[in-house]
Amino acid sequence: MPAPALPAPPADAPAPNPVVVAVRDVWKSFGAKTALAGVSLEVRRGEVQVIMGPSGCGKSVLLKHLVALLRPDRGEIWVFDRPVHALPDGELDALRIRMGVVFQSAALFDSMSVGDNVAFPLRRHRRLAPETVARRVAELLAMVEMDGTEALLPAALSGGMRKRVGIARALALDPALILYDEPTSGLDPLTARTVDDLILRLRRDLGVTSVVVTHSVDSAFRLADRLAVMEAGRLLASGTPAEIVASGHPFIKQFLDTRAIEVKRT
Repeated sequence: MPAPALPAPPADAPAPNPVVVAVRDVWKSFGAKTALAGVSLEVRRGEVQVIMGPSGCGKSVLLKHLVALLRPDRGEIWVFDRPVHALPDGELDALRIRMGVVFQSAALFDSMSVGDNVAFPLRRHRRLAPETVARRVAELLAMVEMDGTEALLPAALSGGMRKRVGIARALALDPALILYDEPTSGLDPLTARTVDDLILRLRRDLGVTSVVVTHSVDSAFRLADRLAVMEAGRLLASGTPAEIVASGHPFIKQFLDTRAIEVKRT
């Protein structure tokens, strides 16, 4: 017997907010060093938002604010219409389940197998039978083209393979938002391109919203629906890749190295 159809939403039900993340005039300092200086940014549902800039410009600090690993000294951060800057820990934990994070180093547990690494969030946040967990882990590894690697330890993996396992783990709880911190850092150009292609495929197939922090110009323009450029804690410009190229800002021109860039057209 087919499952009963779900009732249609009321005709006057409000449409989902197209803005998934809203950063509003955020400031953050560590001692005398200002890491974020009045940053404001919006991330739209279903898009890949890239935050680009040189090392130390504050982009990873901003990413950590989105999951409240850091709290702003001043300003507001809203994710899924929730005030991340002001939520107590219990409510933050519930919100974080809707987000996946791919760390720069992949942050795999070295003493755990690939399968146990991917299963970790499922075992922590879901009450599932072991066979159900095993099936889900196999599905996730297949999704990132790491089929059959459950028994391997992270030490046996290349850098690109570790990144893909990290992405599989980030997908375990079906997040609506994935945050990537330098996903291609330390990878050779061919492997970096493979990881970029995976990020785009996941956005296309799963419809997730993605925020990608990178200092790689090639990855930024390959991935971005919208692009933000940071320098010394400030957001210099935000817009489509074409708008960034045309911005005329001296630092942006220098950072792009005056190279001809094939701008992604959407």
